[in-house]
Amino acid sequence: MRRSQHAVLNLESPQVVETISEPFNCSVWEIVRRFGRPVILAEVAVVSHSTPIVVQAALERLEKLGLITRTPARGVRKLPTYKTNCDAFVVSFNSERSSEREAASAIKKRFTEHIRQIMAATQAKDSTGHSEPWSSTTCVPIQLTATDIAELSRIINVFNECIDRIRERSTKIDASESQDCNYLVNIEVHPTRAAVLPLPAMHIVPNHEVADTVTKVLSAPMNALSPREREVAIELARGRSRPEIASQFGVSVNTIATIGKRIYAKLGVNRRAELAARVNSTASSSAE
Repeated sequence: MRRSQHAVLNLESPQVVETISEPFNCSVWEIVRRFGRPVILAEVAVVSHSTPIVVQAALERLEKLGLITRTPARGVRKLPTYKTNCDAFVVSFNSERSSEREAASAIKKRFTEHIRQIMAATQAKDSTGHSEPWSSTTCVPIQLTATDIAELSRIINVFNECIDRIRERSTKIDASESQDCNYLVNIEVHPTRAAVLPLPAMHIVPNHEVADTVTKVLSAPMNALSPREREVAIELARGRSRPEIASQFGVSVNTIATIGKRIYAKLGVNRRAELAARVNSTASSSAE
């Protein structure tokens, strides 16, 4: 199956509901995506702190949804490998159907409970009085005007853009290093002290919001780039050479090479053609 930048799943399918409702399945998909290459079952099991049997079940469910491709063992390759078919997915539902509205609500509730369990474990371990570098919690009943709400919305949007940049900063897995997330962000921010598996940026939206959501999803990786990185990425996508770009920006070729490496790492691409496809698709989605 040809790899795409995104996939759209529909809650009309009971199989989608069953698979996406389980946070562990979503974590397995995100782990496979982060490897950036075909991986074997044992690698995913190690990174997910789980048994091969449990991981295998998750991979099979994801494969049935078309989110994972399994390549059978053959020739010198003695074990089957797995890879994701897209970099992100959007879950849509028909807001006029009560069954789909309820499914969407149940999934959100399930993930909220998952987060609360993590927070509870974190807070319980925090009772030792151990001092952390940074932790902030605010829970105050307040009355908001329309202006207050608009300002809070603006701030949260900036916050979300910042989180998107952080999420996209690392797109490759080094199996020799821990991939456990060390912070869980849910407005309240606390350091985590136990293994917390990463989750994908999953969007659950009504059908009429799918197009706009896909545009945001496609733009997210480019938002991870700094202004200079974005400029260099556009020039590289146009086919210009490093010396030409260096001359344009008044820097050395080595500087452009270094910036290029950061761009490739942040966008999770390996070749100039992949970079061009990513830049062009983002430009197209923004134009629409």
